Amino acid sequence: MSREAIEATVAAAGSKVTYTGAGASVASWLLSSEFGVAAGLLLGIAGLLVNIYFKRQENLRQQARDEREKEEHQARMRRLERSEADE
Repeated sequence: MSREAIEATVAAAGSKVTYTGAGASVASWLLSSEFGVAAGLLLGIAGLLVNIYFKRQENLRQQARDEREKEEHQARMRRLERSEADE
């Protein structure tokens, strides 16, 4: 399994943990369970942090990919300009 696939899986799990934590907090609040509310909040925060981390990693990969594509485009344009000048 590739690193990107693993990161996408973990990021998706992070979203589910966030929603589970939020749901647990609401349910515990309705049942007046202080421990449940605290546990739900901690789960929600943990899921949020996982999402932030992996989204940042995705953004960094995209920036690197965009930079490579820009450099490749510039190199192709220089080659075209040289070939046109040689004609």
